[in-house]
Amino acid sequence: MISLTVLFGLFAALSKTGKSVVVKTAAQATNEYLTTATMRIITTIILLPLAVYFGGPNYIDFNTQFWIAVTANTILLGTIGILITKAYKLSDVSLISPLLGFTPIVTILPTVLLVDDEFTTLGIIGVLLTSIGGFIALSDGNFQKSQFKNAINDKGVYLIGIVLLIVGFIPPFDKIGVQQTSPIVWPTVINLTSGIFVLIALSYFQGYNKGTLKKNWKVLLLVSIFHAGIWYGQAAAYELANPAYVVSIKRVSIIFTVLIGNQIYNEENLKWRLIGSSLIVIGVLLLTTAL
Repeated sequence: MISLTVLFGLFAALSKTGKSVVVKTAAQATNEYLTTATMRIITTIILLPLAVYFGGPNYIDFNTQFWIAVTANTILLGTIGILITKAYKLSDVSLISPLLGFTPIVTILPTVLLVDDEFTTLGIIGVLLTSIGGFIALSDGNFQKSQFKNAINDKGVYLIGIVLLIVGFIPPFDKIGVQQTSPIVWPTVINLTSGIFVLIALSYFQGYNKGTLKKNWKVLLLVSIFHAGIWYGQAAAYELANPAYVVSIKRVSIIFTVLIGNQIYNEENLKWRLIGSSLIVIGVLLLTTAL
């Protein structure tokens, strides 16, 4: 069970690396609403055959917990998807990705409140290390107050700050959703509902541009394939382990994203972002012993 949890978590991490790099290009070519909506709808189409094959509606327990999880994460995932895509569009990939390393620590309290999972000492240390790594990456090696003020004033960092206030509730609700369905049916359902949510937002705030979609369909398809990989890997891992631990294992993607983002987009301050990312990986290694 331990090896499967790590395996699924790492699969999600590798998929997230690909998505993090490609989504910046997609968002710059289109907009955050179209990228997020298309990504979720195409992901649904990719996962649907597998969901039907493995039971489809027969695996869904339409109880109160299921509807609470669907409603909560439809709104949360739709909103956060738009904000993260916008952040990648505005800021460096190698800065935004490490900041998402704070996700495990903000997942602890919602996990305790919403699902019946326990934490070990090593697990908590691992979660804290992933968050410290994100802090160091944010500093870029300059720990003066002015540096953090400049970073916080960055529009992309500001958006990720909003994300971190609410993102911790997603993994526990995902776990509840997986428990009421299956590791393949839940991602299909929640990507469909959150995709529709973002489409409504797209129609209201931006308007639909068929020409933009047709021109950039290749990069949007590639983002969606990576996104589907993330969802399948993390949903399978949620069924086996504590959501905060799974989220931390996914943070392995950060070190790869920092390296690739630097190479593709010629981003600066690689050294300290890499150090912060390395601490995140150490934290993940501790988490694997806690599972």
